[in-house]
Amino acid sequence: MREFRENVGVGIDEMDSSVVDVETDIDARRQFDRMESLQLLNTAIIKSKERKMGASYEERLKGVCQSPVIEALEMAVSFLAETQGISRDQSAMQVVETIKELDEIWSDYMMMEGIDCIKGLLSGNNGNKGSKGNSGNKG
Repeated sequence: MREFRENVGVGIDEMDSSVVDVETDIDARRQFDRMESLQLLNTAIIKSKERKMGASYEERLKGVCQSPVIEALEMAVSFLAETQGISRDQSAMQVVETIKELDEIWSDYMMMEGIDCIKGLLSGNNGNKGSKGNSGNKG
């Protein structure tokens, strides 16, 4: 009987290590699946940009130039030149540079929010810390 208990005890110990091995294998598989999914998403993002860039530049430029937004920008350039006593060229440059600066600021902000969110997800905070932590600092 004692022998039976000792043999059963060894069998249970072996089962415990097998369960740990299976759990490790499952975690490794999940990690592999996650990495594969990220690769697929990154590839899809790049391909979608290729398609957008593949469109005819002439068609895109024509569409933008005929939009009401361009007309509004033309008025803004004229207004700025007149009120500031500068040339239309200088005014156009200031308008474009200001819009670029706004775009860059918001791109940087969004990237930092995304980085904070990712850090939060990786640390188990579901990304809430990054969003709340920065919202009070922006005006």
